[in-house]
Amino acid sequence: MDTRYTSRSLRRRRNTDQWECSLSHTDLVTGEVVRTYHTLVAKTQRQAERARDALIVELELLGGASSSNVSLRDFMDSFMRHKEDSGTIEPSTVRGYRAETRIIYRYLGNVKLAELSIPDVSGWMHDMSADGYAPKSCSKAFRLLK
Repeated sequence: MDTRYTSRSLRRRRNTDQWECSLSHTDLVTGEVVRTYHTLVAKTQRQAERARDALIVELELLGGASSSNVSLRDFMDSFMRHKEDSGTIEPSTVRGYRAETRIIYRYLGNVKLAELSIPDVSGWMHDMSADGYAPKSCSKAFRLLK
């Protein structure tokens, strides 16, 4: 099952070339509708609509990796490149995410994304705790993976 994004709103920020775009999609795990917010740069409404449509295609292609044979390591690398290129997160957040992805790689890096299961994740969290990681470190890595 693929993730489909739906446009909810597109509005220009006052006196700038920045547009606020709101998208929604259904979380494949919980079944809840999740709303995400993005900033686009465009001079006209038509350009903003095109940028929004391109963003939707990109997000849907990223989400499509969950049904393929891509490894968790490759998917996380792609996700991190996307987050860095989008400029939606601070450099300090990127450094923290990189540290957490190294931990994830150590335990789950070679697992195929389509084969990742709840017992795999539970075992990973148990192994992290057994290796001496603090509960907060475990939960940060888990949130990033989620």
